[in-house]
Amino acid sequence: MKHRERVIRALNHEETDRPPFQATFTPEFADRLREVFHLPRQFSEPHHRDWYGYELEKLTGQDLLQASVGWSANYYLKQEPYTDEWGVKWKIDPYETPFGIGHYTNIARNPLRDNDELAMAYKAPDPHRPELYKNVERLVKEYGDEYYIIGRIHCTIFESAWALRGLDTLMTDFYINPDLTNHLLDETGGFHKEVAKKMAQIGVDMI
Repeated sequence: MKHRERVIRALNHEETDRPPFQATFTPEFADRLREVFHLPRQFSEPHHRDWYGYELEKLTGQDLLQASVGWSANYYLKQEPYTDEWGVKWKIDPYETPFGIGHYTNIARNPLRDNDELAMAYKAPDPHRPELYKNVERLVKEYGDEYYIIGRIHCTIFESAWALRGLDTLMTDFYINPDLTNHLLDETGGFHKEVAKKMAQIGVDMI
């Protein structure tokens, strides 16, 4: 049974040979899996900002493959602090596990926190740039016959807005700055709505 067929049958409440399976790995766990499968180390991240071939997904028997577009695709971009295209500054925080040190990407600076005028004038990045969709297009083209393809967007409206403004500030804005709040939610929501439309046009199976 093809991976794609397995997912479609399950979604239609039909019997399958086994339950469909999909998993996302942190960079550290991906490194451990690459050692198990004798693959070279490669910096991959759970939001698939960069193309890396989906070797781990195939070797672990997954049925669904995914590519991300949107604000959430700015997680795990680099192994040192960086500022993403939305203007959000990120830091890399280590944490301990029984298997070694892992790393979170956490927000270090909200670019619109202390500037109402800048927040009211803020424009989200252009969602129509062709380069944003290269991974999605390649995923559909190369794997769409065998696998069920997910176009992944999340953190689409509220989370991306508070990343820009700061969670505490945005929560206050809902009460004292409704026009500013509506503007930011329109910008973040509008961007991701266009992304979803484009991925549907490309031919993903699920968003």
